[in-house]
Amino acid sequence: MNSLNELISQKTGLTAKTVTNILKLLEEGSTIPFIARYRKEMTGGATDEQLREFESIYGYSKKLLDRKEEVARLIAERSELSGELRTRLNNAQTLQEVEDIYRPYKEKKNTRASVAIAAGLEPLADLLERAQLELGEFTKRAESFVKGSITSREDAIKGAQDIVAERYSDDPRERDHWRRQILDYSSFEIKATKGMSEEGLFAKLAGKSEKIASIPSHRYLAIMRGVSEKELSVKITLDMDRVENTIKNYRIPRHAKSSQTLLLASYLDGFKRLLFPSLEREVHAMIKEKSDIQAINTFGKNLSQL
Repeated sequence: MNSLNELISQKTGLTAKTVTNILKLLEEGSTIPFIARYRKEMTGGATDEQLREFESIYGYSKKLLDRKEEVARLIAERSELSGELRTRLNNAQTLQEVEDIYRPYKEKKNTRASVAIAAGLEPLADLLERAQLELGEFTKRAESFVKGSITSREDAIKGAQDIVAERYSDDPRERDHWRRQILDYSSFEIKATKGMSEEGLFAKLAGKSEKIASIPSHRYLAIMRGVSEKELSVKITLDMDRVENTIKNYRIPRHAKSSQTLLLASYLDGFKRLLFPSLEREVHAMIKEKSDIQAINTFGKNLSQL
């Protein structure tokens, strides 16, 4: 793992010596205003604003390194921590990236996939992902998994599909790709609820579409106040034709046989039922945090002027 000093130096652009000096001053109990005013020779003349940004980056970087170590320990306890996985964890630049890497290794209880795994359907799911069989051959192969709680080949196939769907939704690369797609290209669709007052504060927001990438912080907070007061509803839109084409082009094996119809259905189920709702919650959390920070900064500037 990178050291804390190295990580902060990368993110701030400050020299390793300056980073060491500032951390030492903070650990000794010096405040940011004190350091900015009286310790310029140790900070390379950093301003109060730069030092506050440094303090924020320091806090985040420490959390990042601590979480990397914790995730490495948890994965090692439950599975083998391969060299490739350790490298990916080491190279992760954000807490979100670390959580994406850890997600497939989290213990899951009472999901459709976990029930199917407990019923011994993982080998059938592996076979489905390879898509090397024709549909009829795959269906016949599923018959050999009919036992215990699996009472029919249809049950076996459905269980295998549930496993594949969850694997897809937990894939770090897929999560990162679609998260970026949502943030860069999707919109918030705002609609009025039955309880909205036509003369109320939120009427002018209803029926609008706001690009996620450019929505002003104050407008997002206003929309979410309307949601909390049950006058507005918000959902994120995504072009599902584009999603399906992307999955066909990049997830279905090139020489797949006709069992690929079941595989495609599994991936689409994983996207709609598991991945997209999870990313939708993440995006709202990210935009809210960004909006809250912007609101605080604006309030601070206005207060300073007063």
